[in-house]
Amino acid sequence: MMIKSLIPAAALVFSASLLSASQAACPPGLTQEDIVPPTDKSRTFIRLGAGEFGSARGSKTHTGVDILTRASYPDREAYAVYALGAGTVAYAKFNGVTLDDGFGNTIVVDHGNDCYSMYAHLASDPFTPMNDESSALLMSKGQTVAKGELIGYFVDQTVGVHSTGNAMRTAAGARWQTHFELWHAPSGRSGATLKAIYGEEANRTDPTSTLLSLGYKIEDIAQ
Repeated sequence: MMIKSLIPAAALVFSASLLSASQAACPPGLTQEDIVPPTDKSRTFIRLGAGEFGSARGSKTHTGVDILTRASYPDREAYAVYALGAGTVAYAKFNGVTLDDGFGNTIVVDHGNDCYSMYAHLASDPFTPMNDESSALLMSKGQTVAKGELIGYFVDQTVGVHSTGNAMRTAAGARWQTHFELWHAPSGRSGATLKAIYGEEANRTDPTSTLLSLGYKIEDIAQ
């Protein structure tokens, strides 16, 4: 198993329309006491390579990181997803057309300091994207969340529900995951689409250093 715990000294430069190297740190002005790991870091990891921020995805680049688990655990907490910090839910719905399309069940939290965090591929029970897009989620738009509050699961073994969205079509060892992003955009935005929040500038901030500081490791899915 390959484990990487350090950020490479050299950084790739991406298109300014997608990833900005000069954008402010996100979450800005927050101390280590203000944020918590968004998953159980002892049983999850950042996927090396394809799951890292900025990795090649065909003609696109990966705009966040994939947090995975490689084992099957009997307790739901192993797959729980928590709010990185306190804030307000700006988006809570299914992103995609079919069960294995797009980000699947997705929640975005506005932390009130021009920083947003996104949690995608959340488990869905029942899967009802066409009639009530938020019925399968624990959070709803406009809801206030506390730091570390449970916002969903990326797998729910108790009801046999797996990650949603295009995570269902990725490599076999990576299908149980949550896709995590940080955005730098004016606070107070919400809407029916993700673009309504991150805007035309699409300022995604690399969350890797934040997650590493919280104790995550970057590992290969192959053992």
